[in-house]
Amino acid sequence: MQPHIRSKACKNTGFGPPLAAWRISRQHARAIALRFHDMTIWQRPAEPAVIEARFKDSLPGLFGIRILEVGPDFIRAEMPVDHRHVQPFGILHGGASVVLAETLGSIASSLTLPQTQRAVGLEINANHVAAVQHGQAVKALCRPLHLGRTTQVWQTEIHRADGRLACVSRLTTAVIERRD
Repeated sequence: MQPHIRSKACKNTGFGPPLAAWRISRQHARAIALRFHDMTIWQRPAEPAVIEARFKDSLPGLFGIRILEVGPDFIRAEMPVDHRHVQPFGILHGGASVVLAETLGSIASSLTLPQTQRAVGLEINANHVAAVQHGQAVKALCRPLHLGRTTQVWQTEIHRADGRLACVSRLTTAVIERRD
């Protein structure tokens, strides 16, 4: 039996039931959200202190990147803007923003995988839309755009202290089997 189509605007796409069959009430959507609100995308331990300890002696640690929060589907971090991060004009170097974005995206990608797999970077891009002055700090929020079987795409938004968007970056990772 085919579901009832509510209006002429709901046409069958040829790929399954008519679009109207996929509509659910707001009440039902809220019930689903409440039932699954504790669900997370992480498959590995995601404690900020553990993550920071892992990279303390590498570039993210040297840049002073701090993981502030690991939510059910996001990672929030902070990075100071001091002599390590600025270009000759006294503003945040674009490469430092990319280090922050790639750090968060790579960590996030790895946390979504079982121990038998790992994530490696394929491509990263960044759009720098506002300058950040020396002496400030930036906060970053990293969320998935795509979590596939063989690739993942993560978007990181970096904001200045006043809340203005300074940089938006997208990282694509490949999911591969571990060989160690």
